[in-house]
Amino acid sequence: MQFLPFIADVKELDIDNHCSPPNIGGFCLDNISAEDCLEFFRFSREEVRLILPFLELDQVTFGGRYRPGAEAAFCLLLFRLAAPNQYKENYHWFGQSRSWQSSVFTDVVHYLVDRYSAKLFWDHSCLTYS
Repeated sequence: MQFLPFIADVKELDIDNHCSPPNIGGFCLDNISAEDCLEFFRFSREEVRLILPFLELDQVTFGGRYRPGAEAAFCLLLFRLAAPNQYKENYHWFGQSRSWQSSVFTDVVHYLVDRYSAKLFWDHSCLTYS
């Protein structure tokens, strides 16, 4: 009987929905206001969705059997980079444990560094310091 209050929270999967599969406490960018997107992610909802295909975050191998959606993983990265915060403060936004957040954040950072490391270093032949 303890699960009955949560049954109302679970909705059928909407194919056109950008959200992660329905789960209790899941992340959904559509549920975040436009102002909060800009404040906490530094990008609008549309900009986040425009950037996502280029990052190919669906290729990330996540540890701990975690399987976040690309949108949730990217938004967690943006949220952590936008301002100093603790994982316990992020539960309100992502509805996931601190270990989930830590693992997903670390895996996304490692993936992006591995993928774009050649572009992350200063190219002295093309760029100058002045």
